[in-house]
Amino acid sequence: MFEVEWTGFFQDGAVFLQRVNLVTPNGGLYRSLPAKLVGSGGKAVGRVEVPVAGTTIEEYGLRGKWRADVFLDGVATVRAQATFLLE
Repeated sequence: MFEVEWTGFFQDGAVFLQRVNLVTPNGGLYRSLPAKLVGSGGKAVGRVEVPVAGTTIEEYGLRGKWRADVFLDGVATVRAQATFLLE
């Protein structure tokens, strides 16, 4: 699991949609994961779980450096990006 913390522009009670695209080590889109965010105290936190056991990640040994591209409210521009390693 990883978290994306958005700060600075969230009004209390405002609702936003975050989408995280998980990109495999070979550059293909593995999954797109939406999450509803609710603003509180000027920020919102989106939590994303990446199941591995019993999935195609495990079945096909999709190990290596993955990328998470984070989008907000349907805008096509990547707002944040992170990499993580699955071994």
